[in-house]
Amino acid sequence: MARGDGFLWLRGRIYTARFYVNGDLQVESTGECDEEAARNWLRKRMKKVYAAEETGEVFESAKMRKYTIDKALDGLENRWKLDGKATKKNFSHLKQTREAFGSYRVTQLDADIVDAFAKERLEDGYARASVNRWS
Repeated sequence: MARGDGFLWLRGRIYTARFYVNGDLQVESTGECDEEAARNWLRKRMKKVYAAEETGEVFESAKMRKYTIDKALDGLENRWKLDGKATKKNFSHLKQTREAFGSYRVTQLDADIVDAFAKERLEDGYARASVNRWS
């Protein structure tokens, strides 16, 4: 494989791949014991990386697939503390959002899920402004 096409190494009995996406190191298990099968896995993964670069789509890494809304909201909470925007009201809205979406992975949350949540809250009698703060 050419330079920039990733790197494989044997870790135990399974090959592990290492490659870069937008300058960030990605390390993923190929799940393969056979070197040729691992190379094919890496080639396919790199095609996805190159396709994402060409189309502007977001490349979904193994680490990103595990990233939850709860973790993202932790980052927002920390940002608010640094910026002096940490108010009880803001944290109250975060609490509602965590309860509704915290267990979702960032990559699986879409507009349909948020719209269904908003519709349900409006039907429960919440004000539109309150629902807008949560979703």
